[in-house]
Parts: sequence; structure tokens; C-alpha cells
Amino acid sequence: MAAKIKAEEDICEEVIILEVESQILNLIEQGVECISYDNMSLSEKKQFDLQKRIEELELDGVARVFSDNEDFRKNAWNFWKKATLLRERNEIPKNLLPQSEWEEIAFNSREFQTSEDLFRLFPEEQLRWKMQAFFTFQRISRKYNCFPDSYIVQNLFQFALQGWEDRGFTRRWAFAISLYLFELFGKTEFLHQLVSKPSESKDVVHSTFTEFVNILQHPQRNQLDSTERDTVMTFDHFMTSLEFSFAYQIKVRDHAPNRQSKTNLDLKIKSKVVKLKDISKLILIILELLVSLPKSENESCKLRSKLRDYLVNYGWINQRPNLLLEVCTSFEGKTSQFKLIKLLLEAGANPNAVDKYHRSPLHILASKERSRVALWSQPNYSTQADYFIALVRIFLDGRFHEDQVNLRGQSALECLLSSKLLLMYPNPEICQIVGNFLTGISPLSCLAAQAIRRHKLPCESLPMLLKYMVLHHKH
Repeated sequence: MAAKIKAEEDICEEVIILEVESQILNLIEQGVECISYDNMSLSEKKQFDLQKRIEELELDGVARVFSDNEDFRKNAWNFWKKATLLRERNEIPKNLLPQSEWEEIAFNSREFQTSEDLFRLFPEEQLRWKMQAFFTFQRISRKYNCFPDSYIVQNLFQFALQGWEDRGFTRRWAFAISLYLFELFGKTEFLHQLVSKPSESKDVVHSTFTEFVNILQHPQRNQLDSTERDTVMTFDHFMTSLEFSFAYQIKVRDHAPNRQSKTNLDLKIKSKVVKLKDISKLILIILELLVSLPKSENESCKLRSKLRDYLVNYGWINQRPNLLLEVCTSFEGKTSQFKLIKLLLEAGANPNAVDKYHRSPLHILASKERSRVALWSQPNYSTQADYFIALVRIFLDGRFHEDQVNLRGQSALECLLSSKLLLMYPNPEICQIVGNFLTGISPLSCLAAQAIRRHKLPCESLPMLLKYMVLHHKH
């Protein structure tokens, strides 16, 4: 019975290997078909056929490594040994590819070239073998213009990034692998393919995103040192991840399936709405890190420009999830959060955006500030009070419409109205700000909107802008 079970397991493993091998070879065949074989001379055909035979052996080895069979070393090594000996006997060298910055940082190694290299590889850990399989697949598939492919990026994620902390990988390694995967995903056709058909790649893009959030939220998050010469967590590298996040969110918004689904392996693929929230969360994490880093004037301008392009040119100002609303909701008085809100407003974020309760960003900030009344008397609260006053002034000096109301009919500053509370506030400027608001003269459009609401006049035939003001202005 035991022998029968073992035989069945061997057959099952062999079927998996054959499926992987077939998938790889079919991919390469698509590229080979594009080569004009008929126009070759006899010697060129002979050389081409020999190289094709070598590459098939190399890909057979790749299939064995990625199949996770227990005997992958022995099986893959035999195929790679045959291919290497054929190369050496016929003096056909491997044409190793130049590595990108992120590939070099992440792997810090190259594909083996000689029999001696292959012998040294045999006792190495599985991770090293999978790196070699990746290098081999990349070299051959690039030759036939079929790289990257969902199969290889999915395998790269699984062996190099998935569960990185539990497997003892460093945060630096995981960050570099993530940036390399972002590089492979790109921002155009391949990313479109992965986003629109996530089940074909086990939703590898969003899985990578999930791990990247874990990397940035790791306990070492606040130990960034941009002055270290060998660090990968620099302004430029965070900008790279931010720009990819922008591109990915737009692809998800425009092309991702709306509903949650499952793959054949019961992998849950999140709905579009959930993915958009996840991506916004990561964007805010990256932005908060960026505003915390020391920057030159050029770097600050670059950050504002990229953020403005995302908010304005891609129409993300009035869509949900709204970054400005999100960061105001989580505001705790930290310097980085203050800088981030200021940056978003400078980059063109809509100060009049509202959540499902019709609360503007300033409504949210004012309500949160009032809820902390018990902390106002503490000596160390003065800094947070100064930040709050500065934010209120930034809103009021900008495009914020101070007469818009929440579902309770309150304007943002009315959330703070209480002479007793105002006198208790650590920063006395609050009295002046609220006083100016109470004695100020509203625009005619606001007065008209208030009159319509007060007299309960029908507003169906009003211009769209005035109708909006009627619904969102104080009585």
C-alpha cells in the first residue's frame, strides 16, 4: 500500500513538472516562431538548432526548480549539466544580460556560466537555485521577446518576497525585490494584462503591494537613514514606488474586475473597491515617509509636481478613496501628517471634498480637535494646537468653502463653537479665526442658498452649482 501511495505521489509530481515545462516551452515557442528560419544558411540553421536544443535543456532545468519537487537539485542539475557541456564542447557562450539597478541590488549575483560554477551551485540552498532558474528563464525569454511574463513574475514573488519576514529575509532585501517587481510590472501593457486578468497570475501585483505595505509598516520603519551610502530607502527610490502606485491605482480604477473572486486554488482576489482603498493606504504611507525625509528644493518640487499630476491630470481630486479626507481622518498632530496635508493642498487636492457624512477635511479636523478637549490643558499639547491652527488658516486662505455643511447642518468652524471651549484652547488665535467667521459676510451665492433652504423652496430647476450649494450650506 505504501509503495502504491508513493507511486501515485511520484506520478502527481511528474504531471506538475510536465505542466510547468509545457507552459515554459510554449511561451518560448511563440518567440521562436517569429524568427525567419527559412532565410538561414545551412550552417546557421545547424547552429540555431543546437542553441535551441541547449535552451530547451536549460528550460527543462528551470521547470524542475520551479516545480518544488524534492529532487529538484538532482533533476535540474542533470539538465543544466547537459546544456553546459554542449555549450563548452561547441564553444557557445551564454550571452549574459546587463542587470538593472534593482535586479543587481536584489540578487547581488549572476547566472552561472561554466561546469565549475554548476558544481559549486549543487549544495546551495533552494533560494539560490531559484535565482539561477530566474536568470536562465529571463535570458532565454528576452532573446525571443517574451519577457516579462505572468508565470515568471509570479514565481519571482513566491520565492523572493512572499512571507519575507517569516523566512528570515531582511527588510532591505524585501524592499529591493519589491522595487524590482514594480519595474517588471511596468506601467503600460503588461500591467494592464495583470490587472485586468488577475486570476491568471494569482493576482501577483496586489500580492506584491500587500507585502510592500508590510515592509513600510515594519517596526524598523522609523529607523530610515537616508545618509547611509548603501541604503535602498532613499528619496528617489520612494518616488519610484510612489509613481508606480499612482499608475497601478489608475489601472485598477479603469480595468480591474469589480467583484471579489477566487482562483482555482481558492486564492481570494479582492474587489476593485477594496484594492483602491489598499493602494490609497500605501500611497499615504509613502507620502508620509517622503515628507519626513530631508529634501532639496528640486526634490520638493518634483514631489509636488508628481502629486499634482496624479490628482489633477488623472482626475483623482473628487474620487474615492480621497487622500486628503483619509489623512485628515487619521490626523494625530504629528509633524509628518501636518506636512502631508499641507503638501496635498499645495498639489491641488480638493479642500471641499466630502465623505459619506458630507464632512469636509476641515470638518473632520475640527471634530477630532474638539474630541481631544481633555488633552488641551497638557503642556505638550501646544504643538498639536499650533499645527491645527496652521491647517485651519491654510484651508481658509485657499479654496475651502467655509459655508458648506455636514449632515447636521454645521459648517466646519461651527464644530468648535462654544465660548467656554474656545477660551480653554491652548492657542488663542482660535478665537480670532472663529470670530472672523461669525462676523464675516457670505458671498451672494451662499446667501441665496441659505434663503432657499430656509423657505424650503424647490430647487430642481436651479443650476447645478447652486443646487449643490443649497444641499451643502448652512441654514
